[in-house]
Amino acid sequence: MRLLLLLSIGCILLSCGQQQRDQPSLTEPAAVLLEDFEQDTLWSLDSASDYAALTSTRRSATSGTWALQADYCDNGREKAILRKEVDLDLSGVRSLLIDVDNAGTAAPAIGMALRGRDGSLYETTSIQLKPGMNRDLAFTLDGTGFKSGTDVAKWRSASQQINRMMVYVLPDKTDGRAIIDNLRYVGEALLRKDRARFVEVTPASASSRRYGTVEIRAAVAFPADALMTKDARADTFMRRMSAVQARVRAPDGTETIHGGFCTAIDSAEGEAIHRYGVRISPHLAGEWRYQLGVTASGVQTWSEPASFICAPEAAGPGPIRIDAGDPRWFSRADGTWYYPIGENVAWSGDYAPYLEPIAAAGGTLIRTWMCPWNNGLDVGGRLEVVNFAAAEAIDRLFAQAAEHGVAVQLCLQYHGMLGGDWAKNPFNKANGGPCTDAREMWTHGQARALFKRYLDYVVARWGHSPQLFAWELWNEADLTPRFADADVVSWHREMADHLKLIDPHRHLVTTSTTNVALFPGLWRLDAIDIAQLHVYDPKAGSSLSWLRTATADIRRPVMIAEVGRGWDAPDDQHDRQGTYLRHALWVTWMSGFAGSALPWWWDTHIEPNGLHRQLKPLAAFVAGEDPRGHELRPTSVPMAGGYEAHCLIGTDLAYGFIADAAALQRPGAAVATRSIAGTVTVSGLAPGPWSLEIWDVAQGTVVDRAAVRAAEDGTIAITLPERIHESAFKLKRAPRSKAGVRYDAAK
Repeated sequence: MRLLLLLSIGCILLSCGQQQRDQPSLTEPAAVLLEDFEQDTLWSLDSASDYAALTSTRRSATSGTWALQADYCDNGREKAILRKEVDLDLSGVRSLLIDVDNAGTAAPAIGMALRGRDGSLYETTSIQLKPGMNRDLAFTLDGTGFKSGTDVAKWRSASQQINRMMVYVLPDKTDGRAIIDNLRYVGEALLRKDRARFVEVTPASASSRRYGTVEIRAAVAFPADALMTKDARADTFMRRMSAVQARVRAPDGTETIHGGFCTAIDSAEGEAIHRYGVRISPHLAGEWRYQLGVTASGVQTWSEPASFICAPEAAGPGPIRIDAGDPRWFSRADGTWYYPIGENVAWSGDYAPYLEPIAAAGGTLIRTWMCPWNNGLDVGGRLEVVNFAAAEAIDRLFAQAAEHGVAVQLCLQYHGMLGGDWAKNPFNKANGGPCTDAREMWTHGQARALFKRYLDYVVARWGHSPQLFAWELWNEADLTPRFADADVVSWHREMADHLKLIDPHRHLVTTSTTNVALFPGLWRLDAIDIAQLHVYDPKAGSSLSWLRTATADIRRPVMIAEVGRGWDAPDDQHDRQGTYLRHALWVTWMSGFAGSALPWWWDTHIEPNGLHRQLKPLAAFVAGEDPRGHELRPTSVPMAGGYEAHCLIGTDLAYGFIADAAALQRPGAAVATRSIAGTVTVSGLAPGPWSLEIWDVAQGTVVDRAAVRAAEDGTIAITLPERIHESAFKLKRAPRSKAGVRYDAAK
């Protein structure tokens, strides 16, 4: 967000040091930009009962790229009120100007209100909007511009410290939409003495590799907040956790905003020194230019421009994306196919004992939580400042994950925060938050605005990492209290859109539920990239196969982010051989899910029994595969003796898993020695030559290879191997010979 007060040259010379400067203006303009709504999410509705919704939009922007859109409805309330906590001196300002696009069919009115340091609200007279764009609407800040009865003498005193700015829309007996942009002031802006200043800036290393990490460090001095209201002070603290931003220009000229994150706060006489980092992962070779900015008291201060060079060599394959050619799957930035195999490690004091065996077994993903007992960012249930120790622990997690080549899905909230842990929730009014009822978390305007501040910090601190698989907004959102299902979907739309807005590295966004039938609109949101479901069912094969059929219409990758035999730890603990785990892993591949099922019970079941090894056979099986572009259809059929065949079949590629489903009913039994005889006939194949591989699922090795031929009816009969408990197969259509003519001379 850019909140700009452009100062005169004389003021710049008086106030700027060697390491900071204000954006200069060579002439004093008639109207100076105060707010252009670029990436600004501090605007919110005045209360949760306002009948309006706020979003950022590119439509009708008259300054920069973004504008603020207010969709309001006439439900008998006098006005819809938009507000922002500020800290401005407007005593020398004669008027405020704003552009408003009246995108509805009615003729609403618009006005402004300003709250001074005396707590009084100074409301301007309203202006009727004409249809379409209304440019340069002027609100005079003197006795003629305020509503009748305003004490002008009190305003002169109060205007020296404005702590809340409000825009209100008066509906014209119908619903409508107003798009607001380009808020300016006319007059002389008097600088408050309590502006922020850069104390030091430690530039980035002179060079980096593509997809490496470039970090810039800065120390910023903020003034004391004694004169600010309690609400404004709390909002400022939230904002100060990510107050520094970097304007970054890539070698191709593309400009992006990279958020900064506070790492520590030191005390100094009359001010607080906040220390920040800004992390960038460059993707292009060449010179990258950047400049740090910090906003306080309505003034943005800039550091000196700097640059670094990115070498052509890549530090790794880059971040994970939805594959552009086949959106059912993932790929890396370098175009290689990515199939996540892994497990949950939702919490741990040290992740290394899990990452090492997971990586050794071919695992490429873990899923972890931020929660009250594991790296929550609050301090004692409050979010005015960040728990820096917890943030440093997550830094270490990403460093360890990079060392082992494992990606991390970071779950930002869990369902219990609105249930059993509501008393610890920083959004709870008892802890200084805005919500008196847990259900208001989904609907309260201020709660939504503050959660975006939380997202700003999270993205600024860890969004640089190519190891980040996805941001998970909520664990099991369907298990939370709510006024209506639509509230949950609306909240996810707003937060996912915000993540897309603030994450310059474009990481994937997801959330999770336990019931595929709930929130059908959730998986249609443009900004939710992955549909993730949780399955706890003793019948792994049938439940996962059914679920893939139930999600066939979801046009994006679908994953099973938690899987287990049951909700309670003892449900899985008797299965010391990992039979259920093996079936869940292989069936998700054969069902066409975008990644392996991620098993739960990492600490009570998998680690004590050494079951990380179950990842290895599947990792070996999928190594070198690439299903993108193949129209693969999952199918499952029962077989004799309690066996099941789970297959993924296309016209030129097919896979199959012959599973001993009956073994799931004997979780405490020793490793089975039985096998099944007979043939499996695969249909729907293109006639002609194929190659066949038979795999031993337990060992993850090929036991047979053969050249086979699909009959004219598109079938191949596969003889099941003897003395192998469970097997898998790969069928690949032989490449066609190129058409051509060859001439051989006579001898």
